[in-house]
Amino acid sequence: MGVHGLWDVLEPAGEKDVLVTILKGKIVAVDLGVWIMEASGLRVNKTYDLHTRTIFYRTLFLLSHGVRLVFVFDGQAPDCEKLGKSLGIPCIQSPGEGEAMCAFLDKTGLVDGTFTHDSDYFCYGGKTMYRLHSKENKSYKMDVYTSSGIEAALGLCQDDMVGLALLLGCDYDLQGVPGVGGKKALALCKALKDRGIDFLNRLRSWTTNSELDDIERKLDQAPERNPHCKRCEHLGKRSTHEKSGCSICRTESSCLESCDRKCPCDWHNHHSFQQEHKLEISIRSKACNSGSKFPKEEVITEFKSADSLDVDQTQLAPWGMDIAALSVCMGWNQEKVLKNIVPVVILYQLHGICEDWDTMFTPVRIQGACKDNHVECYEVEWDKTDKNTWAGELYATDVKVKISKQLFSDKFPAMVKHYEQAIADSKKKKSTSGKRKRKMAEDPAQSRSLAIKDVRRKLEPEFGQVVATDKGGSSGLVRAGSSLEGIFRAQQRSPANQSMTSKSRRKQKRKDPCVGTNTLHKFFKSSSTQQERETASSRKHARVENNTMTKIKDSRGKKSPTKEVFKMSN
Repeated sequence: MGVHGLWDVLEPAGEKDVLVTILKGKIVAVDLGVWIMEASGLRVNKTYDLHTRTIFYRTLFLLSHGVRLVFVFDGQAPDCEKLGKSLGIPCIQSPGEGEAMCAFLDKTGLVDGTFTHDSDYFCYGGKTMYRLHSKENKSYKMDVYTSSGIEAALGLCQDDMVGLALLLGCDYDLQGVPGVGGKKALALCKALKDRGIDFLNRLRSWTTNSELDDIERKLDQAPERNPHCKRCEHLGKRSTHEKSGCSICRTESSCLESCDRKCPCDWHNHHSFQQEHKLEISIRSKACNSGSKFPKEEVITEFKSADSLDVDQTQLAPWGMDIAALSVCMGWNQEKVLKNIVPVVILYQLHGICEDWDTMFTPVRIQGACKDNHVECYEVEWDKTDKNTWAGELYATDVKVKISKQLFSDKFPAMVKHYEQAIADSKKKKSTSGKRKRKMAEDPAQSRSLAIKDVRRKLEPEFGQVVATDKGGSSGLVRAGSSLEGIFRAQQRSPANQSMTSKSRRKQKRKDPCVGTNTLHKFFKSSSTQQERETASSRKHARVENNTMTKIKDSRGKKSPTKEVFKMSN
Protein backbone atom coordinates (compact mmCIF):
# COMPACT_ATOMS: atom_id res chain seq x y z
CA MET A 1 0.00 0.00 0.00
CA GLY A 2 1.27 3.44 -0.90
CA VAL A 3 4.72 4.18 -2.30
CA HIS A 4 7.09 1.21 -2.15
CA GLY A 5 9.87 1.74 0.37
CA LEU A 6 8.84 5.32 1.16
CA TRP A 7 8.46 4.58 4.88
CA ASP A 8 12.17 3.71 5.02
CA VAL A 9 12.87 7.16 3.61
CA LEU A 10 10.47 9.02 5.92
CA GLU A 11 11.38 7.12 9.09
CA PRO A 12 13.80 9.75 10.51
CA ALA A 13 11.18 12.49 10.20
CA GLY A 14 8.53 10.81 12.41
CA GLU A 15 7.74 11.33 16.09
CA LYS A 16 7.53 7.90 17.71
CA ASP A 17 5.24 6.36 20.36
CA VAL A 18 2.98 9.34 20.94
CA LEU A 19 -0.14 8.80 23.09
CA VAL A 20 -3.48 9.57 21.47
CA THR A 21 -4.36 11.84 24.37
CA ILE A 22 -2.68 14.67 22.45
CA LEU A 23 -5.61 14.54 20.00
CA LYS A 24 -8.18 15.79 22.51
CA GLY A 25 -10.41 18.34 20.81
CA LYS A 26 -9.08 17.61 17.31
CA ILE A 27 -11.09 16.50 14.28
CA VAL A 28 -9.35 13.55 12.64
CA ALA A 29 -10.28 11.84 9.38
CA VAL A 30 -10.15 8.03 9.27
CA ASP A 31 -9.00 6.26 6.12
CA LEU A 32 -11.52 3.51 6.77
CA GLY A 33 -10.09 1.24 4.10
CA VAL A 34 -6.86 0.94 6.11
CA TRP A 35 -8.71 0.07 9.32
CA ILE A 36 -10.80 -2.54 7.53
CA MET A 37 -7.72 -4.11 5.95
CA GLU A 38 -5.96 -4.29 9.31
CA ALA A 39 -8.83 -6.10 11.04
CA SER A 40 -10.45 -8.10 8.24
CA GLY A 41 -9.88 -11.70 7.26
CA LEU A 42 -11.70 -13.56 10.05
CA ARG A 43 -15.46 -13.99 10.24
CA VAL A 44 -16.56 -14.79 13.78
CA ASN A 45 -20.20 -15.57 13.08
CA LYS A 46 -22.99 -14.68 10.68
CA THR A 47 -23.95 -11.53 12.56
CA TYR A 48 -20.85 -9.40 12.28
CA ASP A 49 -17.30 -9.41 11.00
CA LEU A 50 -14.28 -9.11 13.23
CA HIS A 51 -13.30 -5.81 11.64
CA THR A 52 -16.67 -4.33 12.65
CA ARG A 53 -16.06 -5.05 16.31
CA THR A 54 -12.44 -3.91 16.12
CA ILE A 55 -13.43 -0.61 14.54
CA PHE A 56 -16.26 -0.23 17.09
CA TYR A 57 -13.98 -0.51 20.14
CA ARG A 58 -11.25 1.60 18.55
CA THR A 59 -13.79 4.30 17.77
CA LEU A 60 -15.17 4.28 21.33
CA PHE A 61 -11.64 4.59 22.72
CA LEU A 62 -10.90 7.65 20.60
CA LEU A 63 -14.27 9.25 21.39
CA SER A 64 -13.69 8.76 25.12
CA HIS A 65 -10.47 10.79 24.78
CA GLY A 66 -12.27 13.69 23.15
CA VAL A 67 -11.34 12.98 19.52
CA ARG A 68 -13.90 13.86 16.86
CA LEU A 69 -13.82 11.46 13.92
CA VAL A 70 -14.82 11.64 10.25
CA PHE A 71 -15.06 8.31 8.44
CA VAL A 72 -13.81 8.43 4.84
CA PHE A 73 -14.21 5.39 2.60
CA ASP A 74 -13.98 4.49 -1.05
CA GLY A 75 -15.89 1.77 -2.83
CA GLN A 76 -18.21 -0.43 -0.79
CA ALA A 77 -18.05 -0.36 3.01
CA PRO A 78 -21.72 -0.93 4.03
CA ASP A 79 -21.14 -2.40 7.49
CA CYS A 80 -18.66 0.28 8.60
CA GLU A 81 -20.77 3.07 7.10
CA LYS A 82 -23.77 1.88 9.13
CA LEU A 83 -21.58 1.61 12.20
CA GLY A 84 -20.32 5.16 11.82
CA LYS A 85 -23.75 6.65 11.21
CA SER A 86 -25.31 4.76 14.14
CA LEU A 87 -22.57 6.25 16.37
CA GLY A 88 -23.28 9.73 15.04
CA ILE A 89 -19.97 9.98 13.16
CA PRO A 90 -19.92 11.84 9.81
CA CYS A 91 -19.26 9.51 6.88
CA ILE A 92 -17.93 10.74 3.51
CA GLN A 93 -17.79 8.70 0.31
CA SER A 94 -14.68 9.52 -1.73
CA PRO A 95 -15.01 9.56 -5.54
CA GLY A 96 -11.49 8.18 -5.76
CA GLU A 97 -8.97 6.90 -3.26
CA GLY A 98 -9.89 7.36 0.39
CA GLU A 99 -6.49 8.85 1.26
CA ALA A 100 -6.99 11.46 -1.49
CA MET A 101 -10.16 12.71 0.21
CA CYS A 102 -8.45 12.59 3.61
CA ALA A 103 -5.56 14.66 2.23
CA PHE A 104 -8.02 17.16 0.74
CA LEU A 105 -9.82 17.56 4.07
CA ASP A 106 -6.45 18.04 5.77
CA LYS A 107 -5.10 20.56 3.24
CA THR A 108 -8.25 22.67 3.38
CA GLY A 109 -8.30 22.72 7.19
CA LEU A 110 -11.56 20.78 7.54
CA VAL A 111 -9.77 18.19 9.70
CA ASP A 112 -6.60 18.28 11.79
CA GLY A 113 -5.03 15.11 10.42
CA THR A 114 -5.72 11.54 9.30
CA PHE A 115 -5.47 8.03 10.75
CA THR A 116 -3.84 6.02 7.95
CA HIS A 117 -0.83 3.88 7.09
CA ASP A 118 -0.65 4.75 3.39
CA SER A 119 2.60 6.58 2.66
CA ASP A 120 1.15 8.07 -0.53
CA TYR A 121 -0.99 10.27 1.72
CA PHE A 122 1.77 12.88 1.48
CA CYS A 123 1.88 12.47 -2.32
CA TYR A 124 -1.74 13.65 -2.31
CA GLY A 125 -0.72 16.69 -0.29
CA GLY A 126 -1.71 15.60 3.22
CA LYS A 127 -0.25 17.60 6.11
CA THR A 128 -0.52 15.40 9.23
CA MET A 129 -0.66 11.61 9.56
CA TYR A 130 -1.29 9.52 12.67
CA ARG A 131 -0.16 5.88 12.43
CA LEU A 132 -1.80 3.79 15.16
CA HIS A 133 0.47 0.83 15.76
CA SER A 134 0.07 -0.58 19.26
CA LYS A 135 -2.10 -0.71 22.34
CA GLU A 136 -0.36 -0.73 25.70
CA ASN A 137 -1.95 -0.45 29.16
CA LYS A 138 -5.38 0.23 27.65
CA SER A 139 -4.02 3.08 25.55
CA TYR A 140 -3.04 3.36 21.88
CA LYS A 141 0.31 4.67 20.77
CA MET A 142 1.02 6.15 17.38
CA ASP A 143 3.71 7.64 15.17
CA VAL A 144 3.13 11.19 13.99
CA TYR A 145 4.36 12.45 10.63
CA THR A 146 3.84 15.97 9.32
CA SER A 147 4.66 17.47 5.92
CA SER A 148 6.50 20.33 7.64
CA GLY A 149 8.56 17.87 9.69
CA ILE A 150 9.43 15.85 6.58
CA GLU A 151 10.55 18.95 4.72
CA ALA A 152 12.63 20.15 7.67
CA ALA A 153 14.34 16.79 8.21
CA LEU A 154 14.67 15.54 4.63
CA GLY A 155 14.00 18.55 2.41
CA LEU A 156 11.09 16.78 0.66
CA CYS A 157 7.90 18.52 -0.47
CA GLN A 158 4.79 17.01 -2.08
CA ASP A 159 6.23 17.11 -5.63
CA ASP A 160 9.43 15.48 -4.41
CA MET A 161 7.48 12.55 -2.97
CA VAL A 162 5.52 12.21 -6.21
CA GLY A 163 8.90 11.96 -7.96
CA LEU A 164 9.96 9.26 -5.48
CA ALA A 165 6.74 7.39 -6.25
CA LEU A 166 7.69 7.40 -9.97
CA LEU A 167 11.07 5.86 -9.17
CA LEU A 168 10.07 3.45 -6.40
CA GLY A 169 6.68 2.34 -7.65
CA CYS A 170 3.25 2.74 -6.05
CA ASP A 171 -0.33 1.48 -6.26
CA TYR A 172 -0.63 2.93 -9.79
CA ASP A 173 2.77 1.77 -11.03
CA LEU A 174 3.84 -1.38 -9.25
CA GLN A 175 7.14 -1.68 -11.08
CA GLY A 176 8.75 1.77 -10.84
CA VAL A 177 12.39 1.78 -12.01
CA PRO A 178 14.02 -1.65 -11.54
CA GLY A 179 17.07 -1.65 -9.28
CA VAL A 180 16.27 1.69 -7.63
CA GLY A 181 15.60 1.72 -3.90
CA GLY A 182 14.82 4.39 -1.38
CA LYS A 183 18.43 5.39 -0.67
CA LYS A 184 19.34 5.94 -4.33
CA ALA A 185 16.10 7.78 -5.07
CA LEU A 186 16.55 10.08 -2.06
CA ALA A 187 20.21 10.72 -2.93
CA LEU A 188 19.25 11.71 -6.47
CA CYS A 189 16.51 14.03 -5.22
CA LYS A 190 18.91 15.80 -2.84
CA ALA A 191 21.66 16.08 -5.50
CA LEU A 192 19.34 17.75 -7.99
CA LYS A 193 17.79 20.08 -5.42
CA ASP A 194 21.25 21.11 -4.21
CA ARG A 195 21.96 22.24 -7.76
CA GLY A 196 18.68 24.19 -7.83
CA ILE A 197 16.88 21.73 -10.11
CA ASP A 198 13.21 20.82 -9.57
CA PHE A 199 13.17 17.07 -8.95
CA LEU A 200 9.77 16.15 -10.42
CA ASN A 201 10.14 18.31 -13.54
CA ARG A 202 13.62 16.85 -14.13
CA LEU A 203 12.22 13.32 -14.09
CA ARG A 204 9.45 14.27 -16.49
CA SER A 205 12.07 15.62 -18.94
CA TRP A 206 14.37 12.62 -18.94
CA THR A 207 13.23 11.13 -22.23
CA THR A 208 13.46 14.44 -24.11
CA ASN A 209 16.37 16.20 -22.40
CA SER A 210 19.17 16.67 -24.97
CA GLU A 211 21.47 18.13 -22.32
CA LEU A 212 21.43 14.84 -20.49
CA ASP A 213 22.22 13.05 -23.76
CA ASP A 214 25.36 15.20 -24.13
CA ILE A 215 26.34 14.54 -20.52
CA GLU A 216 25.98 10.80 -21.04
CA ARG A 217 28.29 10.95 -24.13
CA LYS A 218 30.90 12.95 -22.21
CA LEU A 219 30.89 10.41 -19.41
CA ASP A 220 31.73 7.71 -21.95
CA GLN A 221 34.78 9.71 -23.20
CA ALA A 222 37.06 9.59 -20.16
CA PRO A 223 40.63 10.99 -20.78
CA GLU A 224 43.77 9.05 -19.95
CA ARG A 225 45.12 9.45 -16.42
CA ASN A 226 48.70 10.76 -16.33
CA PRO A 227 51.06 10.02 -13.42
CA HIS A 228 50.12 11.76 -10.16
CA CYS A 229 51.99 12.23 -6.90
CA LYS A 230 50.83 9.77 -4.25
CA ARG A 231 51.46 12.35 -1.54
CA CYS A 232 49.50 15.38 -2.74
CA GLU A 233 47.47 13.74 -5.59
CA HIS A 234 48.59 16.44 -8.02
CA LEU A 235 49.97 15.96 -11.52
CA GLY A 236 53.64 14.84 -11.51
CA LYS A 237 55.81 12.21 -9.88
CA ARG A 238 56.66 12.26 -6.17
CA SER A 239 60.41 12.18 -6.86
CA THR A 240 60.05 15.29 -9.00
CA HIS A 241 58.12 17.04 -6.21
CA GLU A 242 60.84 16.11 -3.71
CA LYS A 243 63.47 17.85 -5.81
CA SER A 244 61.67 20.88 -7.27
CA GLY A 245 58.41 21.12 -5.36
CA CYS A 246 54.78 21.27 -6.61
CA SER A 247 53.29 24.28 -8.37
CA ILE A 248 49.76 23.40 -7.21
CA CYS A 249 50.89 23.00 -3.60
CA ARG A 250 53.00 26.18 -4.07
CA THR A 251 56.11 24.65 -2.61
CA GLU A 252 59.74 24.89 -3.83
CA SER A 253 60.70 21.51 -2.45
CA SER A 254 58.65 18.47 -1.59
CA CYS A 255 54.82 18.85 -1.50
CA LEU A 256 51.85 18.99 0.92
CA GLU A 257 50.12 15.87 2.10
CA SER A 258 46.33 15.97 1.66
CA CYS A 259 46.39 19.37 0.01
CA ASP A 260 42.95 20.96 -0.32
CA ARG A 261 43.73 22.36 -3.78
CA LYS A 262 42.26 20.16 -6.54
CA CYS A 263 44.33 19.04 -9.45
CA PRO A 264 43.22 20.92 -12.63
CA CYS A 265 44.18 18.15 -15.04
CA ASP A 266 41.70 16.78 -17.61
CA TRP A 267 41.31 13.49 -15.78
CA HIS A 268 40.38 15.12 -12.47
CA ASN A 269 37.97 17.52 -14.20
CA HIS A 270 36.27 14.60 -15.91
CA HIS A 271 36.16 12.71 -12.62
CA SER A 272 34.40 15.61 -10.85
CA PHE A 273 31.97 15.90 -13.76
CA GLN A 274 31.28 12.18 -13.53
CA GLN A 275 30.63 12.29 -9.76
CA GLU A 276 28.12 15.09 -10.30
CA HIS A 277 26.09 13.35 -13.03
CA LYS A 278 26.80 9.64 -12.66
CA LEU A 279 23.85 8.79 -10.37
CA GLU A 280 21.28 10.62 -12.48
CA ILE A 281 22.59 9.20 -15.76
CA SER A 282 22.62 5.69 -14.29
CA ILE A 283 19.02 5.84 -13.00
CA ARG A 284 17.87 7.63 -16.20
CA SER A 285 19.37 4.88 -18.30
CA LYS A 286 17.49 2.21 -16.26
CA ALA A 287 14.22 4.12 -16.47
CA CYS A 288 14.37 4.69 -20.22
CA ASN A 289 15.43 1.11 -20.97
CA SER A 290 12.92 -0.60 -18.63
CA GLY A 291 10.55 -1.37 -21.49
CA SER A 292 7.73 0.82 -20.14
CA LYS A 293 7.00 4.46 -20.63
CA PHE A 294 8.67 6.75 -18.12
CA PRO A 295 7.42 8.68 -16.39
CA LYS A 296 3.82 7.56 -16.21
CA GLU A 297 1.83 10.76 -16.33
CA GLU A 298 -1.28 9.02 -14.96
CA VAL A 299 0.56 8.55 -11.66
CA ILE A 300 1.25 12.27 -11.45
CA THR A 301 -2.33 13.07 -12.44
CA GLU A 302 -3.69 10.79 -9.70
CA PHE A 303 -1.62 12.40 -6.98
CA LYS A 304 -2.66 15.87 -8.15
CA SER A 305 -6.35 14.90 -8.20
CA ALA A 306 -6.84 15.82 -4.54
CA ASP A 307 -6.51 19.48 -5.52
CA SER A 308 -9.76 19.31 -7.51
CA LEU A 309 -11.90 17.53 -4.89
CA ASP A 310 -14.81 19.18 -3.12
CA VAL A 311 -17.09 18.25 -0.24
CA ASP A 312 -20.29 19.56 1.21
CA GLN A 313 -19.29 20.81 4.65
CA THR A 314 -22.72 19.93 6.03
CA GLN A 315 -21.61 16.31 5.73
CA LEU A 316 -19.05 16.96 8.44
CA ALA A 317 -21.65 17.88 11.06
CA PRO A 318 -22.18 15.09 13.67
CA TRP A 319 -25.64 13.78 14.41
CA GLY A 320 -27.30 11.81 17.19
CA MET A 321 -26.75 8.13 17.89
CA ASP A 322 -29.16 5.42 16.80
CA ILE A 323 -29.07 2.70 19.47
CA ALA A 324 -31.45 0.40 17.59
CA ALA A 325 -29.35 0.56 14.41
CA LEU A 326 -26.16 0.06 16.40
CA SER A 327 -27.68 -3.00 18.07
CA VAL A 328 -28.44 -4.52 14.67
CA CYS A 329 -25.00 -3.63 13.32
CA MET A 330 -23.16 -5.23 16.26
CA GLY A 331 -25.54 -8.18 16.72
CA TRP A 332 -26.09 -7.29 20.41
CA ASN A 333 -29.15 -6.51 22.48
CA GLN A 334 -29.67 -2.87 23.37
CA GLU A 335 -28.62 -3.37 26.99
CA LYS A 336 -25.14 -4.55 25.94
CA VAL A 337 -24.85 -1.70 23.45
CA LEU A 338 -25.76 0.88 26.11
CA LYS A 339 -23.31 -0.67 28.57
CA ASN A 340 -20.52 0.15 26.13
CA ILE A 341 -21.88 3.47 24.88
CA VAL A 342 -23.04 5.33 28.02
CA PRO A 343 -19.58 5.72 29.69
CA VAL A 344 -18.16 6.98 26.40
CA VAL A 345 -20.93 9.55 26.02
CA ILE A 346 -20.27 10.82 29.56
CA LEU A 347 -16.53 11.17 28.87
CA TYR A 348 -17.19 12.79 25.50
CA GLN A 349 -19.55 15.21 27.26
CA LEU A 350 -16.86 16.14 29.79
CA HIS A 351 -14.43 16.97 26.99
CA GLY A 352 -17.01 19.45 25.69
CA ILE A 353 -16.45 18.51 22.07
CA CYS A 354 -20.02 18.29 20.80
CA GLU A 355 -22.80 20.59 22.00
CA ASP A 356 -25.51 17.99 21.35
CA TRP A 357 -23.92 15.63 23.87
CA ASP A 358 -23.11 18.19 26.57
CA THR A 359 -26.33 17.69 28.54
CA MET A 360 -27.01 13.96 28.21
CA PHE A 361 -25.98 13.08 31.79
CA THR A 362 -25.46 15.04 34.99
CA PRO A 363 -23.26 14.07 37.97
CA VAL A 364 -25.02 13.29 41.25
CA ARG A 365 -22.10 12.74 43.64
CA ILE A 366 -18.53 11.51 43.90
CA GLN A 367 -18.49 8.06 45.49
CA GLY A 368 -14.77 7.75 46.02
CA ALA A 369 -11.25 8.01 44.63
CA CYS A 370 -9.52 5.25 42.68
CA LYS A 371 -6.98 4.57 39.94
CA ASP A 372 -7.61 3.49 36.37
CA ASN A 373 -4.61 2.57 34.21
CA HIS A 374 -2.31 4.33 36.74
CA VAL A 375 -4.37 7.54 36.46
CA GLU A 376 -5.90 9.16 39.57
CA CYS A 377 -9.68 9.05 39.14
CA TYR A 378 -12.99 9.71 40.84
CA GLU A 379 -15.80 7.18 40.68
CA VAL A 380 -18.79 9.39 39.95
CA GLU A 381 -22.49 8.55 39.98
CA TRP A 382 -24.53 10.02 37.10
CA ASP A 383 -28.20 10.39 36.17
CA LYS A 384 -29.49 11.04 32.67
CA THR A 385 -31.19 14.33 31.84
CA ASP A 386 -34.56 14.92 30.21
CA LYS A 387 -32.77 15.65 26.93
CA ASN A 388 -31.49 12.10 26.83
CA THR A 389 -34.18 10.06 25.08
CA TRP A 390 -32.12 7.08 23.97
CA ALA A 391 -30.49 5.70 27.15
CA GLY A 392 -33.67 4.06 28.48
CA GLU A 393 -34.78 3.43 32.07
CA LEU A 394 -31.94 0.99 32.76
CA TYR A 395 -29.37 3.80 32.47
CA ALA A 396 -31.54 6.56 33.90
CA THR A 397 -29.94 6.65 37.39
CA ASP A 398 -26.98 5.30 39.35
CA VAL A 399 -24.64 5.15 36.35
CA LYS A 400 -21.11 4.83 37.76
CA VAL A 401 -18.13 5.93 35.64
CA LYS A 402 -14.46 6.43 36.49
CA ILE A 403 -13.30 9.91 35.49
CA SER A 404 -9.77 11.29 35.72
CA LYS A 405 -9.48 13.79 38.57
CA GLN A 406 -8.11 16.47 36.28
CA LEU A 407 -10.92 16.15 33.75
CA PHE A 408 -13.72 16.11 36.34
CA SER A 409 -12.19 18.94 38.38
CA ASP A 410 -12.05 21.17 35.32
CA LYS A 411 -15.75 20.64 34.65
CA PHE A 412 -17.20 20.45 38.18
CA PRO A 413 -14.80 22.22 40.59
CA ALA A 414 -17.48 22.93 43.24
CA MET A 415 -18.42 19.24 43.57
CA VAL A 416 -14.77 18.25 43.83
CA LYS A 417 -14.11 20.90 46.47
CA HIS A 418 -17.08 19.68 48.55
CA TYR A 419 -15.91 16.06 48.31
CA GLU A 420 -12.30 16.81 49.21
CA GLN A 421 -13.41 18.94 52.19
CA ALA A 422 -15.58 16.07 53.45
CA ILE A 423 -12.64 13.68 53.19
CA ALA A 424 -10.38 16.12 55.04
CA ASP A 425 -12.94 16.57 57.86
CA SER A 426 -13.28 12.80 58.23
CA LYS A 427 -9.52 12.34 58.52
CA LYS A 428 -9.34 15.15 61.09
CA LYS A 429 -11.96 13.47 63.31
CA LYS A 430 -10.10 10.16 63.18
CA SER A 431 -6.85 11.90 64.05
CA THR A 432 -8.42 13.68 67.07
CA SER A 433 -9.93 10.42 68.33
CA GLY A 434 -6.55 8.67 68.14
CA LYS A 435 -4.84 11.45 70.08
CA ARG A 436 -7.46 11.22 72.86
CA LYS A 437 -6.87 7.47 73.25
CA ARG A 438 -3.11 7.92 73.39
CA LYS A 439 -3.46 10.64 76.02
CA MET A 440 -5.59 8.38 78.22
CA ALA A 441 -3.05 5.60 77.90
CA GLU A 442 -0.32 7.87 79.27
CA ASP A 443 -2.03 7.95 82.73
CA PRO A 444 -0.55 4.96 84.75
CA ALA A 445 -3.77 4.27 86.65
CA GLN A 446 -5.82 4.31 83.48
CA SER A 447 -3.25 2.15 81.67
CA ARG A 448 -3.42 -0.45 84.44
CA SER A 449 -7.21 -0.41 84.40
CA LEU A 450 -7.25 -0.83 80.63
CA ALA A 451 -4.81 -3.73 80.89
CA ILE A 452 -7.03 -5.53 83.44
CA LYS A 453 -10.05 -5.05 81.21
CA ASP A 454 -8.11 -6.47 78.31
CA VAL A 455 -7.29 -9.66 80.23
CA ARG A 456 -10.88 -10.07 81.34
CA ARG A 457 -12.14 -9.47 77.81
CA LYS A 458 -10.00 -12.37 76.58
CA LEU A 459 -11.37 -14.72 79.25
CA GLU A 460 -15.05 -13.70 79.13
CA PRO A 461 -15.90 -15.68 75.95
CA GLU A 462 -15.06 -18.86 77.89
CA PHE A 463 -16.21 -18.08 81.46
CA GLY A 464 -18.54 -15.10 81.41
CA GLN A 465 -17.93 -12.06 83.61
CA VAL A 466 -15.98 -13.08 86.74
CA VAL A 467 -15.94 -11.28 90.05
CA ALA A 468 -13.87 -12.85 92.85
CA THR A 469 -14.93 -12.32 96.44
CA ASP A 470 -13.65 -13.32 99.83
CA LYS A 471 -15.81 -14.45 102.74
CA GLY A 472 -16.48 -10.89 103.75
CA GLY A 473 -17.96 -10.11 100.35
CA SER A 474 -15.22 -7.66 99.42
CA SER A 475 -13.27 -7.95 96.19
CA GLY A 476 -9.68 -7.24 95.24
CA LEU A 477 -7.34 -7.41 92.30
CA VAL A 478 -5.10 -10.08 93.82
CA ARG A 479 -8.16 -12.12 94.68
CA ALA A 480 -9.38 -11.62 91.15
CA GLY A 481 -6.07 -12.92 89.88
CA SER A 482 -6.39 -16.00 92.04
CA SER A 483 -9.92 -16.53 90.86
CA LEU A 484 -8.87 -16.34 87.21
CA GLU A 485 -6.18 -18.89 87.93
CA GLY A 486 -8.73 -21.18 89.49
CA ILE A 487 -11.01 -20.84 86.51
CA PHE A 488 -8.13 -21.66 84.20
CA ARG A 489 -7.34 -24.80 86.20
CA ALA A 490 -10.98 -25.80 86.18
CA GLN A 491 -11.02 -25.42 82.43
CA GLN A 492 -7.96 -27.65 82.11
CA ARG A 493 -9.84 -30.37 84.02
CA SER A 494 -12.95 -30.08 81.82
CA PRO A 495 -13.89 -33.08 79.58
CA ALA A 496 -13.35 -31.00 76.46
CA ASN A 497 -9.75 -30.25 77.40
CA GLN A 498 -9.08 -33.80 78.57
CA SER A 499 -9.38 -34.89 74.96
CA MET A 500 -6.67 -32.46 73.88
CA THR A 501 -3.16 -33.76 73.58
CA SER A 502 -0.36 -32.16 75.53
CA LYS A 503 1.04 -30.79 72.27
CA SER A 504 -2.29 -29.11 71.44
CA ARG A 505 -2.48 -27.55 74.90
CA ARG A 506 1.04 -26.15 74.51
CA LYS A 507 0.05 -24.65 71.16
CA GLN A 508 -3.05 -23.15 72.75
CA LYS A 509 -0.97 -21.53 75.46
CA ARG A 510 1.51 -20.14 72.95
CA LYS A 511 -1.37 -18.79 70.86
CA ASP A 512 -2.83 -16.83 73.77
CA PRO A 513 -0.34 -16.66 76.62
CA CYS A 514 -2.52 -14.28 78.59
CA VAL A 515 -4.68 -17.18 79.76
CA GLY A 516 -1.69 -18.99 81.28
CA THR A 517 -1.38 -19.27 85.06
CA ASN A 518 2.11 -17.84 85.32
CA THR A 519 1.24 -14.91 83.10
CA LEU A 520 -1.78 -14.01 85.23
CA HIS A 521 0.26 -14.23 88.45
CA LYS A 522 2.98 -12.02 87.00
CA PHE A 523 0.47 -9.49 85.73
CA PHE A 524 -1.41 -9.09 89.01
CA LYS A 525 1.77 -9.27 91.05
CA SER A 526 3.38 -6.45 89.07
CA SER A 527 0.22 -4.38 88.96
CA SER A 528 -0.71 -4.54 92.70
CA THR A 529 0.41 -2.00 95.22
CA GLN A 530 2.29 -2.91 98.42
CA GLN A 531 -0.90 -2.62 100.46
CA GLU A 532 -2.77 -4.96 98.16
CA ARG A 533 0.04 -7.54 98.37
CA GLU A 534 -0.18 -7.44 102.18
CA THR A 535 -3.95 -7.91 101.95
CA ALA A 536 -3.46 -10.82 99.61
CA SER A 537 -0.99 -12.45 102.05
CA SER A 538 -3.41 -12.26 105.00
CA ARG A 539 -6.21 -13.71 102.86
CA LYS A 540 -3.92 -16.56 101.80
CA HIS A 541 -3.29 -17.49 105.51
CA ALA A 542 -7.02 -17.37 106.15
CA ARG A 543 -7.66 -19.78 103.27
CA VAL A 544 -4.98 -22.19 104.51
CA GLU A 545 -6.52 -22.19 108.00
CA ASN A 546 -9.97 -22.70 106.59
CA ASN A 547 -8.78 -25.62 104.44
CA THR A 548 -7.13 -27.24 107.50
CA MET A 549 -10.36 -27.06 109.51
CA THR A 550 -12.26 -28.58 106.64
CA LYS A 551 -9.89 -31.55 106.46
CA ILE A 552 -10.25 -32.15 110.22
CA LYS A 553 -14.03 -32.19 109.98
CA ASP A 554 -13.90 -34.55 107.01
CA SER A 555 -11.68 -36.94 108.98
CA ARG A 556 -14.36 -37.16 111.70
CA GLY A 557 -16.87 -38.40 109.16
CA LYS A 558 -18.85 -35.23 108.96
CA LYS A 559 -19.99 -33.70 105.69
CA SER A 560 -17.78 -30.82 104.54
CA PRO A 561 -19.62 -27.54 104.10
CA THR A 562 -19.70 -26.08 100.60
CA LYS A 563 -17.03 -23.50 100.17
CA GLU A 564 -18.00 -20.60 97.89
CA VAL A 565 -15.00 -19.21 96.17
CA PHE A 566 -16.38 -17.77 92.98
CA LYS A 567 -19.53 -15.90 92.43
CA MET A 568 -20.81 -15.26 88.91
CA SER A 569 -22.42 -11.87 88.53
CA ASN A 570 -23.72 -9.78 85.67
